[in-house]
Amino acid sequence: MLLSIVLASQPFMLFSIYDVAICAIFQDEAPFLKEWIEFHKLQGVQHFYLYNNNSTDHYLEVLTPYISSNKITLVEWSFSYEYAEYEKWQEIQTGAYMNCMKKHQKDAKWIAVIDIDEFLFCPDGKTLPEFLQSYTNYGGVCVNWLKFGTSGIEDIPEATCMIELLIHCSEQHHYDNLMVKSIVQPKRVVSCAHAHSFNYIKPYFAVTPDRRRINEARTKINDISKICINHYWTRTEKYLFSNKIQSRQKRRPQFTTDKIMQMAIDYNQCVNNVILRYVDELRIAMEFETAKLSK
Repeated sequence: MLLSIVLASQPFMLFSIYDVAICAIFQDEAPFLKEWIEFHKLQGVQHFYLYNNNSTDHYLEVLTPYISSNKITLVEWSFSYEYAEYEKWQEIQTGAYMNCMKKHQKDAKWIAVIDIDEFLFCPDGKTLPEFLQSYTNYGGVCVNWLKFGTSGIEDIPEATCMIELLIHCSEQHHYDNLMVKSIVQPKRVVSCAHAHSFNYIKPYFAVTPDRRRINEARTKINDISKICINHYWTRTEKYLFSNKIQSRQKRRPQFTTDKIMQMAIDYNQCVNNVILRYVDELRIAMEFETAKLSK
């Protein structure tokens, strides 16, 4: 009887509002925001903590309906960095992540920390809350990605989802695919080492999907059998040449144009259709007509 009174009188001290939320920092990605949000809603994400880093496009027009319906908490994160100040950019990025962890540790049980060009999902169709149910004893779960290329697509036509066109990716065990992103329990986070790794309150730590402890930003093998991130690194040909090369070189000038173009070639070597299982639902959510795709 006493326990029931306590539960009734202090619900938010004991239970999180959201099972799974996402934290992301973005800049000038308005054309891609809606698809990314709607896709992750299909995966069971209940809220988005988005940090706008000096966007000059129509991002607010896209996000306003979601803000009004309490799906998004938008933070204006107006810090800046100069050419080649990669460490400064890392501080801006990790600062946003830790701001989210501290402010919302009571609001969300799990927070996935990913970018707008990264699509997090379970290949077998499980939702993220379903997948994470068996990992509650850990501080976080680290997820490998697959780097995707342009698939030779110049631009995304109107009323078409990006994920249905960009199906060419790198080989699964390519070195770049050993990187991970984190889904963390914010109450157990101490600090953010960088975009790919967090530190946790002892005795908690992060694990891979097969429950191997991981303290680094890379795994020894790429395991995307249970959970995966499709990382649309180049997006389209248009985006690669008009945005990606310049933004990458501003942060890390050692990434020459030749090096980035070789990466773009590497990321177009294989075909991966796994994410297409979600396209029909996504097209409905995007208010597009459904399309018949070979899955």
